Amino acid sequence: CCVLPITTSESYKMMTLFASLKTNLIILGCLPAMESKKWNFNFSHIPPSEIHKIDMLFPKVKVKFNDINEVHTEKELRTFLCNSGINHNNLPEYFTENYKSYVHKVDEYHNFNLEKELTNKDNIGILEICRGCTGNCSYCRVKFAIGKLKSKPFDKCVHEFTTLANKGCSEIRIVGDDNGAYGIDIDSSFSELLNAFSKNKRNTKIILDYINIKWVIKYKECFLRHISNGFIKYLSCPIQSGSNRILKLMNRHQTHDLIVKTLNEIKSENPSINLSTHI
Repeated sequence: CCVLPITTSESYKMMTLFASLKTNLIILGCLPAMESKKWNFNFSHIPPSEIHKIDMLFPKVKVKFNDINEVHTEKELRTFLCNSGINHNNLPEYFTENYKSYVHKVDEYHNFNLEKELTNKDNIGILEICRGCTGNCSYCRVKFAIGKLKSKPFDKCVHEFTTLANKGCSEIRIVGDDNGAYGIDIDSSFSELLNAFSKNKRNTKIILDYINIKWVIKYKECFLRHISNGFIKYLSCPIQSGSNRILKLMNRHQTHDLIVKTLNEIKSENPSINLSTHI
């Protein structure tokens, strides 16, 4: 990860450590695609935009990455992690000694009470609708690694949403690199998708992650309608800055006043909605 200087530094540390083990090194994530520096060790790299190629590196495994069902709940994900058979006692001593904090995180998956954890939380579905980004923010390097927007077919999204709703999910988290841009590459739109979801929702509410404010403004009537009726429970809407000068330098073309006006309208429609942002 190279989204922040601290994560970039930590990633370099991890890569150098694993390279010292003198084994085949596979690196996922954005960093190698972002950094032009010459690496002093060899590795295979799979950027986020080509994650499907991971099967080529493990030709003998029984369960292929590309055969795994994308539609899942957090309960199913936790169950998979708990039953994955990971055992830190099988890891090299050098790794466990130098990376104790990460080994401890693996242990936590095996030590916590899965039944208690899940009965205390609603069953949340996870639905990815697109990958890639349409933005051109001047400060962002991640766009070069994740590639151009690629929306999942409309009917497939609706089918997967209905599947999760029928599983009894009280909430479904809609995820993607640039969620609000969904559909512009397949002659559709995010507002059309939201409307389709709402017709198949049963008692399900949705959690929207990382919606650029420009899409909320573009589809404002649709957003306000589904916020007013409670279908949208949570909205993560990164605004990045409250300064018009900085926003312009960032290539983010919404003004401070327009952003504040839009967010105030959202709160007026439904004061109980959960809003979050990035600065």
